[in-house]
Amino acid sequence: MPTVLLVDRLEYLLQGMSDILRDHGIEVVGVVSNYEQILMSCGQLQPDILVMDPSDSLQGFNFSILQRIRDELPQINIIVFTAADSSDIINYVIGSLDVKGFVSKNDSRLTALIDGIRYVSEGNVYMDPKLQGQYVRERNQEDLDDLLSTTQLNVFVKVSEGKSKKEIADELDLTERYVGNIIQEVRKKLKAKNDVELVHEAIKKGLLEVRNKVIKSSKTGYAE
Repeated sequence: MPTVLLVDRLEYLLQGMSDILRDHGIEVVGVVSNYEQILMSCGQLQPDILVMDPSDSLQGFNFSILQRIRDELPQINIIVFTAADSSDIINYVIGSLDVKGFVSKNDSRLTALIDGIRYVSEGNVYMDPKLQGQYVRERNQEDLDDLLSTTQLNVFVKVSEGKSKKEIADELDLTERYVGNIIQEVRKKLKAKNDVELVHEAIKKGLLEVRNKVIKSSKTGYAE
Protein backbone atom coordinates (compact mmCIF):
# COMPACT_ATOMS: atom_id res chain seq x y z
CA MET A 1 0.00 0.00 0.00
CA PRO A 2 1.11 3.59 -0.60
CA THR A 3 2.39 5.91 2.10
CA VAL A 4 0.20 8.96 2.76
CA LEU A 5 0.71 12.39 4.33
CA LEU A 6 -2.47 14.13 5.56
CA VAL A 7 -2.78 17.92 5.50
CA ASP A 8 -5.71 19.89 6.90
CA ARG A 9 -6.08 23.14 8.85
CA LEU A 10 -8.60 21.42 11.12
CA GLU A 11 -6.39 19.50 13.53
CA TYR A 12 -9.27 17.59 15.11
CA LEU A 13 -9.99 15.91 11.76
CA LEU A 14 -6.48 14.64 11.21
CA GLN A 15 -6.34 12.02 13.98
CA GLY A 16 -9.73 10.57 13.06
CA MET A 17 -8.80 10.42 9.37
CA SER A 18 -5.48 8.83 10.22
CA ASP A 19 -7.11 6.12 12.36
CA ILE A 20 -9.68 5.24 9.67
CA LEU A 21 -7.09 5.02 6.91
CA ARG A 22 -4.79 2.86 9.03
CA ASP A 23 -7.72 0.54 9.82
CA HIS A 24 -7.93 -0.02 6.04
CA GLY A 25 -4.27 -0.89 5.71
CA ILE A 26 -3.09 2.51 4.46
CA GLU A 27 0.19 3.71 5.95
CA VAL A 28 -0.11 7.29 7.21
CA VAL A 29 3.41 8.65 7.64
CA GLY A 30 2.39 11.98 9.12
CA VAL A 31 -0.20 14.72 9.64
CA VAL A 32 0.26 18.45 9.09
CA SER A 33 -2.03 21.33 10.07
CA ASN A 34 0.41 24.20 9.42
CA TYR A 35 0.51 24.81 5.67
CA GLU A 36 3.93 26.46 5.92
CA GLN A 37 5.33 23.04 6.88
CA ILE A 38 3.92 21.10 3.92
CA LEU A 39 6.94 21.24 1.65
CA MET A 40 9.37 20.49 4.50
CA SER A 41 7.25 17.56 5.69
CA CYS A 42 6.95 16.16 2.17
CA GLY A 43 10.70 16.42 1.72
CA GLN A 44 11.42 14.65 5.02
CA LEU A 45 8.73 11.96 4.89
CA GLN A 46 8.63 11.36 1.11
CA PRO A 47 4.99 10.15 0.96
CA ASP A 48 3.67 8.51 -2.18
CA ILE A 49 0.44 10.48 -1.88
CA LEU A 50 -0.39 13.84 -0.29
CA VAL A 51 -4.03 14.18 0.82
CA MET A 52 -4.88 17.80 1.54
CA ASP A 53 -7.61 20.43 1.73
CA PRO A 54 -6.29 23.60 0.06
CA SER A 55 -9.41 25.61 0.92
CA ASP A 56 -9.43 28.36 3.53
CA SER A 57 -12.50 29.98 5.08
CA LEU A 58 -10.88 33.42 4.76
CA GLN A 59 -8.80 33.21 1.59
CA GLY A 60 -10.82 30.72 -0.45
CA PHE A 61 -9.26 27.89 -2.46
CA ASN A 62 -5.45 28.05 -2.36
CA PHE A 63 -4.33 27.09 -5.87
CA SER A 64 -0.82 28.46 -5.32
CA ILE A 65 0.12 25.86 -2.70
CA LEU A 66 -0.85 23.07 -5.08
CA GLN A 67 1.24 24.67 -7.81
CA ARG A 68 4.27 24.93 -5.49
CA ILE A 69 4.01 21.30 -4.47
CA ARG A 70 3.64 20.23 -8.09
CA ASP A 71 6.65 22.34 -9.15
CA GLU A 72 8.98 21.38 -6.29
CA LEU A 73 7.88 17.80 -5.58
CA PRO A 74 6.52 16.41 -8.88
CA GLN A 75 7.02 12.81 -7.74
CA ILE A 76 4.28 13.13 -5.08
CA ASN A 77 0.72 12.45 -6.18
CA ILE A 78 -1.87 14.86 -4.77
CA ILE A 79 -5.45 14.07 -3.78
CA VAL A 80 -7.59 17.09 -2.92
CA PHE A 81 -10.00 16.32 -0.06
CA THR A 82 -12.31 19.30 0.36
CA ALA A 83 -15.84 20.66 0.64
CA ALA A 84 -15.03 23.26 -2.05
CA ASP A 85 -16.12 21.07 -4.94
CA SER A 86 -17.42 23.24 -7.79
CA SER A 87 -16.83 21.95 -11.33
CA ASP A 88 -14.56 24.94 -12.11
CA ILE A 89 -12.24 24.03 -9.24
CA ILE A 90 -12.27 20.34 -10.16
CA ASN A 91 -11.55 21.10 -13.82
CA TYR A 92 -8.66 23.44 -13.00
CA VAL A 93 -6.86 21.36 -10.39
CA ILE A 94 -7.10 18.12 -12.37
CA GLY A 95 -6.62 19.62 -15.82
CA SER A 96 -4.05 22.35 -15.12
CA LEU A 97 -2.36 21.41 -11.85
CA ASP A 98 -2.13 17.67 -12.54
CA VAL A 99 -3.84 16.74 -9.28
CA LYS A 100 -4.52 12.98 -9.35
CA GLY A 101 -7.65 12.81 -7.22
CA PHE A 102 -10.57 14.94 -6.05
CA VAL A 103 -12.76 13.78 -3.15
CA SER A 104 -15.61 15.45 -1.26
CA LYS A 105 -15.34 15.83 2.51
CA ASN A 106 -19.03 14.95 2.86
CA ASP A 107 -18.32 11.32 3.75
CA SER A 108 -17.55 10.60 7.40
CA ARG A 109 -16.53 7.00 6.64
CA LEU A 110 -13.94 8.17 4.07
CA THR A 111 -15.07 5.48 1.62
CA ALA A 112 -14.35 7.58 -1.48
CA LEU A 113 -11.01 8.77 -0.08
CA ILE A 114 -9.89 5.20 0.58
CA ASP A 115 -10.90 4.19 -2.95
CA GLY A 116 -9.17 7.28 -4.31
CA ILE A 117 -5.89 6.50 -2.56
CA ARG A 118 -5.94 2.99 -4.01
CA TYR A 119 -6.82 4.20 -7.50
CA VAL A 120 -4.15 6.90 -7.52
CA SER A 121 -1.50 4.50 -6.15
CA GLU A 122 -2.13 2.36 -9.25
CA GLY A 123 -1.40 5.26 -11.57
CA ASN A 124 -5.01 6.35 -12.18
CA VAL A 125 -6.86 9.64 -11.81
CA TYR A 126 -9.81 9.49 -9.40
CA MET A 127 -12.94 11.62 -8.94
CA ASP A 128 -15.39 11.07 -6.10
CA PRO A 129 -18.48 9.32 -7.60
CA LYS A 130 -20.75 11.76 -5.75
CA LEU A 131 -19.15 14.64 -7.66
CA GLN A 132 -19.15 13.04 -11.11
CA GLY A 133 -22.83 13.72 -11.85
CA GLN A 134 -22.56 17.34 -10.68
CA TYR A 135 -19.38 17.83 -12.70
CA VAL A 136 -20.88 16.40 -15.90
CA ARG A 137 -24.07 18.43 -15.49
CA GLU A 138 -22.21 21.70 -15.00
CA ARG A 139 -19.80 21.04 -17.88
CA ASN A 140 -22.71 20.07 -20.16
CA GLN A 141 -24.55 23.24 -19.14
CA GLU A 142 -21.53 25.27 -20.22
CA ASP A 143 -21.42 23.41 -23.54
CA LEU A 144 -25.11 24.17 -24.10
CA ASP A 145 -24.58 27.83 -23.23
CA ASP A 146 -21.95 27.98 -25.99
CA LEU A 147 -24.15 26.12 -28.49
CA LEU A 148 -27.57 27.67 -27.88
CA SER A 149 -28.74 31.24 -27.44
CA THR A 150 -30.50 32.15 -24.20
CA THR A 151 -33.93 31.96 -25.84
CA GLN A 152 -33.12 28.63 -27.53
CA LEU A 153 -31.90 27.20 -24.23
CA ASN A 154 -35.04 28.34 -22.39
CA VAL A 155 -37.28 26.80 -25.04
CA PHE A 156 -35.24 23.59 -25.04
CA VAL A 157 -35.66 23.15 -21.29
CA LYS A 158 -39.41 23.78 -21.46
CA VAL A 159 -39.84 21.32 -24.36
CA SER A 160 -37.96 18.79 -22.24
CA GLU A 161 -40.43 19.41 -19.41
CA GLY A 162 -43.25 18.34 -21.75
CA LYS A 163 -44.80 21.78 -22.27
CA SER A 164 -46.78 22.66 -25.39
CA LYS A 165 -45.87 25.39 -27.83
CA LYS A 166 -48.71 27.53 -26.48
CA GLU A 167 -47.55 27.09 -22.87
CA ILE A 168 -43.98 27.95 -23.84
CA ALA A 169 -45.10 30.97 -25.84
CA ASP A 170 -47.19 32.25 -22.94
CA GLU A 171 -44.44 31.73 -20.35
CA LEU A 172 -41.69 33.32 -22.48
CA ASP A 173 -43.93 36.02 -24.03
CA LEU A 174 -43.32 34.76 -27.58
CA THR A 175 -45.61 33.79 -30.46
CA GLU A 176 -46.39 30.12 -31.04
CA ARG A 177 -44.97 30.36 -34.56
CA TYR A 178 -41.68 31.76 -33.25
CA VAL A 179 -41.51 29.01 -30.61
CA GLY A 180 -42.04 26.43 -33.37
CA ASN A 181 -39.16 27.91 -35.37
CA ILE A 182 -36.89 27.87 -32.33
CA ILE A 183 -37.73 24.22 -31.65
CA GLN A 184 -36.72 23.35 -35.21
CA GLU A 185 -33.43 25.25 -34.80
CA VAL A 186 -32.68 23.51 -31.48
CA ARG A 187 -33.45 20.09 -32.98
CA LYS A 188 -31.05 20.82 -35.81
CA LYS A 189 -28.25 21.97 -33.50
CA LEU A 190 -28.66 18.97 -31.16
CA LYS A 191 -29.24 16.54 -34.05
CA ALA A 192 -32.58 15.48 -32.57
CA LYS A 193 -35.25 14.18 -34.96
CA ASN A 194 -38.17 14.89 -32.65
CA ASP A 195 -39.16 16.06 -29.17
CA VAL A 196 -38.58 12.63 -27.63
CA GLU A 197 -34.91 12.87 -28.63
CA LEU A 198 -34.80 16.40 -27.19
CA VAL A 199 -35.99 14.97 -23.88
CA HIS A 200 -33.26 12.34 -24.05
CA GLU A 201 -30.68 15.08 -24.64
CA ALA A 202 -31.97 16.99 -21.61
CA ILE A 203 -31.72 13.88 -19.43
CA LYS A 204 -28.18 13.12 -20.65
CA LYS A 205 -27.09 16.67 -19.93
CA GLY A 206 -28.62 16.65 -16.45
CA LEU A 207 -31.20 19.34 -17.21
CA LEU A 208 -34.16 17.11 -16.52
CA GLU A 209 -34.66 14.75 -13.61
CA VAL A 210 -37.03 11.84 -14.14
CA ARG A 211 -38.64 10.79 -10.86
CA ASN A 212 -41.44 8.27 -11.55
CA LYS A 213 -42.74 10.70 -14.17
CA VAL A 214 -43.51 9.95 -17.80
CA ILE A 215 -43.52 12.80 -20.29
CA LYS A 216 -45.84 11.90 -23.15
CA SER A 217 -44.75 13.73 -26.23
CA SER A 218 -48.12 13.14 -27.89
CA LYS A 219 -49.59 15.71 -25.50
CA THR A 220 -47.18 18.47 -26.46
CA GLY A 221 -48.86 19.14 -29.77
CA TYR A 222 -45.73 19.16 -31.90
CA ALA A 223 -44.03 15.76 -31.61
CA GLU A 224 -43.13 14.22 -34.94
